Amino acid sequence: MAAPTVPGLAPGAPGQAPPVPAYRGRRPGQRLRRAGRRHALPVALLLPSLGLIGLMTGYPLGRLVATSFQDLGLPELIGHKVVWDGLANYRELFTSSDLGTSIVQTVLFVTACVGLTMAIGTGAALLLGRIGRLLRVTVSVCLLLAWSMPTSAASIVWTWLFQSEWGVANYMLSAVGLHFANHNWFGSTISAYAIITANIVWGAVPFVALTMYSAFTLVPRDLFEAAAVDGASPAVAFRRVTLPIVRPIFVLLAVLSVIWDANVFNQVWYLTQGNAQLLNVIPLGVWQYIEAFSSQRYGLGAAVAVVMVLLLVAVTGYYIRIMVRTGQLREGAKT
Repeated sequence: MAAPTVPGLAPGAPGQAPPVPAYRGRRPGQRLRRAGRRHALPVALLLPSLGLIGLMTGYPLGRLVATSFQDLGLPELIGHKVVWDGLANYRELFTSSDLGTSIVQTVLFVTACVGLTMAIGTGAALLLGRIGRLLRVTVSVCLLLAWSMPTSAASIVWTWLFQSEWGVANYMLSAVGLHFANHNWFGSTISAYAIITANIVWGAVPFVALTMYSAFTLVPRDLFEAAAVDGASPAVAFRRVTLPIVRPIFVLLAVLSVIWDANVFNQVWYLTQGNAQLLNVIPLGVWQYIEAFSSQRYGLGAAVAVVMVLLLVAVTGYYIRIMVRTGQLREGAKT
């Protein structure tokens, strides 16, 4: 009985390799044209929104940069006069001793706020996954109420809490035997920054906690079971299993926290009751306001704002680079 043959594959001569079918690949130009046609519709649908965002963002940034090259005070603003002074604002800015102090304070302040926010928010998210449903709903509602409170109203409440004569903090600490009667919490720069940091972290933790909890729910449970079978502790499982999966969301929250905390103004101004400069609490956002509105030197204030934008772009670009590299490594691992 003859052996069955596969249709379309004729047996070749002994000692000869079967013929290799010719690969008809597309030329580079054809591939580019096909990719262009495939992406044409999504790009066309995005163009209106991209144009609107570019207009709403590009125009104010352009006016800000233009103002930073002008000698713009209250008389010029009222009289609609444009007096260009070149790099005079930037020369004064970079020769000022307050610039280095403000940048150092901003970096330390943002680092403390972002670090505490991400640590406490991630811990709260882990706790939300380990409590019962009723308690989880109650805690989530409390977090949403704290997060939805306006920063100005929250700052006024915190000012009352830490008031030196009849504040709640001094009363409770004195009630437990500590000598905090008439204690001035804003008597030093470090103490003032500590209270401002606590206020900002209190308002930012709910967003991070709820977002990270949603990210944790996306991690497959079978990965934890496999890690437990391999003998991994909860800490090791979190570091090796959970964290790599939620890292893009974690980095995105860190970037948003850096941007928000670097531009903080309401909390600083309300808690110090307008005496931020006297207390030497001058992050870049507050210093910009002091130079622009208190001193009525809008050109110099615009120069400070341009420096803030450049610093934030540098930090944000670094984090975006990390996110892109993380995505590339993940795609490479899949392939």
